[in-house]
Amino acid sequence: MSENPEISVAVCTYNRADVLPKCLESLADQSASSELFEVLIIDNNSTDDTKRIALDFCKNHNNFKYIFEEKQGLSHARNRAIEEAKGEYLAYIDDDAITDKEWLKKIGSVIQNNKNIVAFGGPIYPWYNKEKPKWFKDEFATHSYGKQHFQLTEQNCPFGLSGSNMIFKKEILNKYNGFSAEYGMNGDKIAFGEESFLFNKMLKNDENIQYFPGIFVYHLVSEKSYSLKEVFKRSIQNGKAIAQIRGSKLLSIDFIKKFSMFCLSFFELMIFTVPGFFSKALLYKKLKKFGYFAGYITEFFSPRIS
Repeated sequence: MSENPEISVAVCTYNRADVLPKCLESLADQSASSELFEVLIIDNNSTDDTKRIALDFCKNHNNFKYIFEEKQGLSHARNRAIEEAKGEYLAYIDDDAITDKEWLKKIGSVIQNNKNIVAFGGPIYPWYNKEKPKWFKDEFATHSYGKQHFQLTEQNCPFGLSGSNMIFKKEILNKYNGFSAEYGMNGDKIAFGEESFLFNKMLKNDENIQYFPGIFVYHLVSEKSYSLKEVFKRSIQNGKAIAQIRGSKLLSIDFIKKFSMFCLSFFELMIFTVPGFFSKALLYKKLKKFGYFAGYITEFFSPRIS
């Protein structure tokens, strides 16, 4: 492995030994030269077989490195990757995501042709390790801004890119002190917002962040994703995180808009649970929407303690 790889890939993981090998295999199978990149496996206090699996990959691939991060929380793991990274650029991918063979080659091409970009990324599409229910649509697990390349602004995309496919100049991560530990997953606790908070700060300062539809990954759709209860819980936490980041006040214009959307989404949800209107796919969408606005509004009445 080169002592100065251009790209450091961070795989932050916690108790995902069952799916981690797929992610690491896709990174080991890249068409790009291993001299171009290193893979940092950040083990965030896993208690399963993660360490053994990671070390096995490190034995067979000299550009892979295992790192144990004791501080619990995804933000701590992501920040540890910043400390350890040798590359000028740092690419983050989830431990249950996989890439195509050209992912790093495409990233390298963007870097070579766009030296003024400080961060970029692309869409996330679903992959399944078991047959999905007939009612579940791929769009439910797709994170995409379409098929056109564009530059993000605070107006068109205030919360940035999805966390499983985002690439930063390392110097910009240091400039903004990485990811806030007040947001994001922490062990088995569901929470969101760490990358949204960072992107929002960057976009407020007009940093050059771009979306490339050709740089994509596939993210595992787990069985939990089919649970209406689970999607509702996750949507609430997502809404709460965005409300925290926005920092709006009670009875502000933002509050009034979101309260209106909360009422509308509640009304829609009631309609689509009436016999004759019921469709599990439609209920899934409406419940996700209602959960988001419910979480957003709830946050106005439970202010964060600074």
